[in-house]
Amino acid sequence: DQDMFRMSGIHREVYLEARQRLHAQDVYLTSQLSHDLRHARMNVQLKVLNAGKKAGMVKADVALVGPDGKPVQTAVVGRTEPLAKGDTALLQLSLDVANPLLWTAETPNLYTVNVAVNGDISTQKFGFRKIENRDGRVFINNRRVLFKGTNRHDTDPVHGKAVPLESMVKDVLMMKRHNLNTLRTSHYPNDPYFLSLCDEYGLYVI
Repeated sequence: DQDMFRMSGIHREVYLEARQRLHAQDVYLTSQLSHDLRHARMNVQLKVLNAGKKAGMVKADVALVGPDGKPVQTAVVGRTEPLAKGDTALLQLSLDVANPLLWTAETPNLYTVNVAVNGDISTQKFGFRKIENRDGRVFINNRRVLFKGTNRHDTDPVHGKAVPLESMVKDVLMMKRHNLNTLRTSHYPNDPYFLSLCDEYGLYVI
């Protein structure tokens, strides 16, 4: 094709996942930073599904862990009424963080967010950062950023579009060694594993 090889078959991981009947179907995280960057608020939105055969009470425990592995904040949210079978509910809460360690391509500080809904646990990483567009220029955490990057396709010289994790790590390290700070995913989302590596090593993704 004009800019990539077309290949048939299943390219990415396929898996089966066992969940509790009451579980978080979606976890949506956002944050706000104060102007001086000394205070952050993380907003947690949970979409809880009751896939069981009867109504049940819902309780969600949220724990925020710092980049150093130490607990930062915890919170509990729930419903006063049982959630009917087959129904979903939206739960929301906020966590305040003083003097957060900020995420940039040069300082990829990642917090861990653990969510437990009635014993069903999910985990994801999160970086606090403030992104602004001022007069056509991008500022991240109050500093102007120049994007120096490259395009990338999910492709490997041996495995085709079924890219192994080792190859993804090699790609990221090559970009960092050549002082690139940005990746353009070229028309489609890259493998979720690769995007998590961009979080971990520090690459802006467009």
